[in-house]
Amino acid sequence: MSFTAFFNYQTNLKPTWKKYYISYSELKESLLRIKDAFRKKSNESMTSALDTQQERTSLLHNNSNPHTPIHSINTNSVQPMHSDNIHEEETIEYHQEEDKEEHTIKIVDNYFQHQKIEIEENVKFEIKRFMEMFKKDVETVYKKYNNEIKRLKDRIKRNKIELENARGTPFFTSEIGPVLKEKFITIYRDLEFLYSFLHANRIACNNLLDKFTFCSGKCNELKQWYNSLPNSNFNTKELKETMESIESIFSKYFTFEDRDKALASLRQPNTHHSQLDSFKLALCIGMVIPLALMIVFMWFFREPLYDKFPGFFDVLPIYRSTMLYIMYGWLYGLNLYIWERNRVNFAYLFEFHPMNHLKYIKVWKTASVLTVFWFVFFFLYLATVKNYLTILDAKWYPLTMGLVLIFIAVLPMHVFHLSARYTLLQVLGKLLITPFGEIKFKHFFVADILTSMVIPITDTSYMLCYYFSNAWSGQVQNKCPDLNKVMAPLLTFLPFFWRLLQCCRRFYDDRTQKSQLLNALKYLCALLVIIFNTLHVNLERADDWGPFRWIWIFIIPVSTLYAFTWDILMDWGLFTIKRYNKTTDTNNSILTKVKRILGFEIVMRNRRLYRNKGVYRLAILFNCIARFAWAGTISTFSKQSKEYLNIVFGSIELCRRCNWSVYRLEWAAISNDEGFRKHVTVPGMKVIDSSKK
Repeated sequence: MSFTAFFNYQTNLKPTWKKYYISYSELKESLLRIKDAFRKKSNESMTSALDTQQERTSLLHNNSNPHTPIHSINTNSVQPMHSDNIHEEETIEYHQEEDKEEHTIKIVDNYFQHQKIEIEENVKFEIKRFMEMFKKDVETVYKKYNNEIKRLKDRIKRNKIELENARGTPFFTSEIGPVLKEKFITIYRDLEFLYSFLHANRIACNNLLDKFTFCSGKCNELKQWYNSLPNSNFNTKELKETMESIESIFSKYFTFEDRDKALASLRQPNTHHSQLDSFKLALCIGMVIPLALMIVFMWFFREPLYDKFPGFFDVLPIYRSTMLYIMYGWLYGLNLYIWERNRVNFAYLFEFHPMNHLKYIKVWKTASVLTVFWFVFFFLYLATVKNYLTILDAKWYPLTMGLVLIFIAVLPMHVFHLSARYTLLQVLGKLLITPFGEIKFKHFFVADILTSMVIPITDTSYMLCYYFSNAWSGQVQNKCPDLNKVMAPLLTFLPFFWRLLQCCRRFYDDRTQKSQLLNALKYLCALLVIIFNTLHVNLERADDWGPFRWIWIFIIPVSTLYAFTWDILMDWGLFTIKRYNKTTDTNNSILTKVKRILGFEIVMRNRRLYRNKGVYRLAILFNCIARFAWAGTISTFSKQSKEYLNIVFGSIELCRRCNWSVYRLEWAAISNDEGFRKHVTVPGMKVIDSSKK
């Protein structure tokens, strides 16, 4: 990985610190401009010297030719002359020729000297600009470092006093101690980041000074200023001493003088999973298996059967929506696992904190806890309607489950990954104000995921209607299925409409992104499917073949094939179209003849992150089949005969979105076609290029 890529990665570790780093890319470009100016000056100086030499040669050649040829002189008519007179005339003639030549050379030199002066002014301006930028950036780095190290030292001092005062309290081990321990760990990792901040800027400064050596005089002046600074060359001695003081405090109060254990706690990134995480995951999976077996047994082999449950179809959307949400939690963990195993830098692409983001084991652990939670409530509901339990009425269990899940989602406490939930709520808030808010890759990605969660979103709206209208008590008739015929299309409409607005806003910000207009057309086709399906359901009878139904049936395959083609060619970038070379292919197969007729061929891209080409073919096949399930998710609303089909459609669509996410992020990491990043290179990845084998 080049230093430029490393430096760009370092600056993105904390977005709020970007403005404090040295403007390495800008300074490097300034040096290139100075070099170009020097190169231009050198070329023109060489041209000037060559032209001057040619002028001198021409003048000497013209003055050396006699007006009269020697053979035409009549020797008999020549009068004898004195030798001194001859020498005097030759001297005068020589000085006249010399004056004429010097005058010509002076004219030529003055012309080229004028050109040199203009170039030197440009060079001086660029050099002055580079030196001012360099000095300003270095001073900014020093100022930020001094302020930060002072702030961290004050925090250490306050926490140390608090630690000494709380050491003798009875609740130190259980309450105060863990809080102070976490504070010291946070300070230590801030110091580690500050060390990497200094290290990156030091290398950047040294690289820039080394590249500036071609301008020796100004480079020596800049180096002299750089070496005269108080903390010359970004000395990290003070920083290391501060880190050692925290290590001593931590080992003294928290690890019983075990320095190795203290270092392991201080330096271990909190994204790494522990054995406890693995144990909790295995425990929850072990609890789910017997619960699932008991539910299957009660479902099929005990009376009454599911179709005779009182009010079963009223609560089915509630259990279905929560089941699909939890299912996507498992699938997202699978995405993270695949990206981590194949070194896809998803944290960089999503702009997550590089040291404090969720990894697959923690996502799976949370999903497993929620899965146990879902199975327990569904088991209690079945046991109640089959008269095995009489603790509560059966209608209370789905209500309690929904309330607890909503409470977990908005709980402002450090449980169930508060920072991750807060980030998700921030992204959803940005989507609500689309297209006026900031649009980044993660906003695109989340909006695409929401287009696949049509069924759980509409079921959530049904759940709110079911409980707020008091239909769950049995005292009021349940009119939510009729209301859902209007609300479900509206909620289905929103994610696709957001994506349409995002594409238009992206094209408005960058007029070179013309492909965004075609992407917007894809979502427009999906919106037409939703609109005509809604018109057919609400304005036409189910058995009628009216105009809305015909248009709806016509648009479904068009929209599905359009979306599938866009997935393969644009979102995944798997294939490229290039001109077919007839001379290199001697095969006479049918495919070759088709290529010759068309004049082009479709080839798979060489650069990829996953080694096995077979997975790409399987992904294409699955995406093609599952796309028709996606068409079913946006075309079926609240028909009781299709309640179970909605579960199938919703599950297949979430699996398709998981499959799509794997290759969408791969293509986003390899290329920067949509221009979300300033730099094409994504650090920390190994790209396989089959064309170089």
